[in-house]
Amino acid sequence: MVISVHIDKVRSTNPSGFEGVTQRIVYADGLMIQKVDATGRTYLPFHRHPETQLSLVLRGTIEVKVEKEKNVFEKLKCSKGYVFWIPSNALHDASIVSDAGASWLSIYTPPRESYKSYAVGLSW
Repeated sequence: MVISVHIDKVRSTNPSGFEGVTQRIVYADGLMIQKVDATGRTYLPFHRHPETQLSLVLRGTIEVKVEKEKNVFEKLKCSKGYVFWIPSNALHDASIVSDAGASWLSIYTPPRESYKSYAVGLSW
């Protein structure tokens, strides 16, 4: 039984293969938290997922484009302390625009099934 873990002690993975981007993921009881670290400028291409995502920028600046309606995008420029929301199934991308990279925490509900194989699951 594991009910507590330090996020920086969780195994770092790079399943998407983006150079300089790593993630650490923990989930429990309908929620998932992901810490992402990018070491420099990079682009995470457009994608969508059924899970709702809420993200907090910890370091650097990220530009996110989110489709509000078909072919209509909202462009968000988020730096440290900003929170951005990706609704379920919304098409979105992210550009790390800081030379020194960026870090952010994302919370997903429900947990992303495709991430569970390399995440730490907490339980009673």
